[in-house]
Amino acid sequence: MYTTGYVKLLRKQERIDSLKGLLPAGLLRMLQFRSYRRRYPGAYVSGDSDVGARARIGQNCVVWRSYIGDSVSLGDGTAVGHDSRIGGEAEVTIGKYCAIAANCFIFATHHNHRARTIYSLRLMKEARTRMLPPDCYSIPVSIGHDVWLGRNVQVLAGAEIPTGCVAGAGAVVTQRKFEPYTILGGVPAKPIGQRFSDEVIADLLDMKWWDKSPEEVFSEEMIDFLLSEPE
Repeated sequence: MYTTGYVKLLRKQERIDSLKGLLPAGLLRMLQFRSYRRRYPGAYVSGDSDVGARARIGQNCVVWRSYIGDSVSLGDGTAVGHDSRIGGEAEVTIGKYCAIAANCFIFATHHNHRARTIYSLRLMKEARTRMLPPDCYSIPVSIGHDVWLGRNVQVLAGAEIPTGCVAGAGAVVTQRKFEPYTILGGVPAKPIGQRFSDEVIADLLDMKWWDKSPEEVFSEEMIDFLLSEPE
């Protein structure tokens, strides 16, 4: 009877997970939290998160109980809600001061539906922990600054979301390109509005407040300005 390498790998991982389960959950979480605190001293990453060793997490980022893969880069101040999954083989670049709600899925790897089968045969045979071609394909994902992704948003391989955009809850963003400060919604996501007038958008893009120092961004004057509504 032929047993794939992947099944054997999963059995081995199950034994390791079972042994970990003999330790108190609170102790494991505390140890993991301390590890993240050393790796990302200027950010908060909860101890029940799963963060790849090569993931880049900026200053003042907040990550709650989420998966962040090795290929991911989070800009300063970006917050990731509970139970989100961000990763894939290609780079996932997320800008500064983005708000990612709970249960979002941002992945730069996708099944190759053009192949004769979508089943990951090579992954199963060779017990790879990553899905590589020909089973799957990977295209970088790029998300700009000050982007808000609502709950349950999915961002698929090759998608580009520019600065200032908002994706409504449940939207599925594919490989389309959009204008800055666009409101997106639907499956697949399409423009359903524009957040501000062209003049306000031009001013914000020219201002580039997200590139200013944290002292400036968190000053009372800047906070009052950014939280006010344009006329």
